[in-house]
Amino acid sequence: MKQILKKALSILAISAVIYSCTQEDQIDLANENSNNLEILSSKITLTESTNKVSSLFFNLGVSEIDVKSEANKTLFSISSERTFNLNDNSINLSDYSVSVNEKLITLNEDERFKIGIRNNRAFIITPNYSGFYDEADLITKKNAKTFILISFLNEILYTKEKVSVSDNSNFAQRGGCSFWDQGFSVGVGINNTSAQTDLQASMEDDIA
Repeated sequence: MKQILKKALSILAISAVIYSCTQEDQIDLANENSNNLEILSSKITLTESTNKVSSLFFNLGVSEIDVKSEANKTLFSISSERTFNLNDNSINLSDYSVSVNEKLITLNEDERFKIGIRNNRAFIITPNYSGFYDEADLITKKNAKTFILISFLNEILYTKEKVSVSDNSNFAQRGGCSFWDQGFSVGVGINNTSAQTDLQASMEDDIA
């Protein structure tokens, strides 16, 4: 019995070391990547709480965005009137929030997922991939957390006209999410024509 216990403790200790090294590697990688990212503060257009949102957020059910400053970061949370389906999973954006520091947008519900801008292109950091969004494989692009991050990035940098629930009395009853021709603003890599087409091709069959 003692022998079994010793083996179990040895395995646990080894696992802890491996986990610790993995965590350190992820932190080092994130730090290395963030050093080369652009400053977000000069690009952010969403600086206060509002009920006006982009066409993308509107079609995803968002009715209000709450913005709070805290220490060296800004917190963005959402009120949503309905869910949407992504890869057969029902998602309510009010279940998610992000923190924004100088260079990175971090998903609060899973801080392994981050997004920023490098060379005017969306750059994502995930447990399995770090690199430009438009160069990621379909599995990464179709990940719900990646999609939520890219949606937040779009919203925070959005420069076009916005809409509000008060201007659309049938907001909560609207169905579907046919936003591909109107969702993204112009400015970063996720928004140019080729990237938007790529996003549409990879996601349109998975969102309803």
